[in-house]
Amino acid sequence: MRLPLMACPMNPLSSASLLESMQWRYACKRFQSAQIIPAETLAALRELCSLAPSSYGLQPVKILDIQDPQLRSLLRKAANNKSQVTDASHFWVLCHRPVIKAADIDAWLELLQKKRGEKAADQTAYRDFLWSKMQSKNQPEQNCWAARQAYLVLGQLLAQAALLGIDACPMEGFDYDAFQQILQLDAAEWVISCAAALGYRDETDEWSGKVKVRRPVTDFFETVPRDVPG
Repeated sequence: MRLPLMACPMNPLSSASLLESMQWRYACKRFQSAQIIPAETLAALRELCSLAPSSYGLQPVKILDIQDPQLRSLLRKAANNKSQVTDASHFWVLCHRPVIKAADIDAWLELLQKKRGEKAADQTAYRDFLWSKMQSKNQPEQNCWAARQAYLVLGQLLAQAALLGIDACPMEGFDYDAFQQILQLDAAEWVISCAAALGYRDETDEWSGKVKVRRPVTDFFETVPRDVPG
């Protein structure tokens, strides 16, 4: 079932508003532990994350919303005692598939059939294509590919959180093996990619008032002229 081409159903946010949100965003180091993200806002952020780009649409990613205070305390110890883990309103751990299995592709195609009304018989060629693409990669390559899908979600999470007025802190550098063990994850099914603390900045966080420093756009981008010799 093919939907008709549609224009953007709403007025796009202004460039000024978007830039202001991205300038406001930073990796929050100190959160207000008593301020919780409203349920409606959190639900919107969850859905926005699920809409992140994903190669072939496979989404070999899962987000663990760690709500147990005891677990968060243990994870904090494995994260160099970073206060964000326990003090933020929410602490999310992003995981990815270390290997893409035929069952993962079949589950995606079943969802495709349900959402678009397509027949399984019409998807045989596409299934074979997806499977051949995955099989062309060895296990480390599949793991790396899936981890990149998780980082697409993380990028979406950070940007959309800022637009919703939610502070966030992306986190790496923790003890991945300890996280894996604390969360009792089967490494054959899910491995940890990264994490993010979410909530609202504390006024004592000295980093919140610092000017954001980034390379000039003219240095960050390089224009390749159209008339480059072939």
